[in-house]
Amino acid sequence: MTDRLPPVDQLTRSRERLRLALRSAGTTPPNAPRAGAGAGPATSAWPEFIQSIPGSGLVLGALGVWWAQHPWRVAAQVAAAALEAALAPTARRHPLGLVAGAFLAGGLLVWLKPWRALSTPALLGAVLPQILAQAAAQTPQRSWIDVLLAVLAQPQKPSDTA
Repeated sequence: MTDRLPPVDQLTRSRERLRLALRSAGTTPPNAPRAGAGAGPATSAWPEFIQSIPGSGLVLGALGVWWAQHPWRVAAQVAAAALEAALAPTARRHPLGLVAGAFLAGGLLVWLKPWRALSTPALLGAVLPQILAQAAAQTPQRSWIDVLLAVLAQPQKPSDTA
């Protein structure tokens, strides 16, 4: 008689196999940080948690493609480099002042509410087609054929015109 695992352990193993299968299927973006790659003691676990969510790699990949083509990407990279160069010495000398400045900047951001200027349909119109294209590219062709055959096999209901 073989030793059977309790259902909870079977479920845990099954979930881990699914996570590994999703990661190996290319659902994570190619530039996503890997576990242990440059991870320091201050690195949090939230990127790993987000990548463990099924389908999140698809959304993150589409956002990465969208941002790579965005005209403001270069300006944002230059601004980030300039801010880092300007704030690094200040952070070493006055870390509490930097935290207070970040607190004030966050308060200003909440007070101004710049996200209200974003148009949700325009944002979805920019990102949603890329998400759908990546999902279609990652779905095996046999699955598309099965879906098409299932739709065609359904009996059509007679319509009442009277």
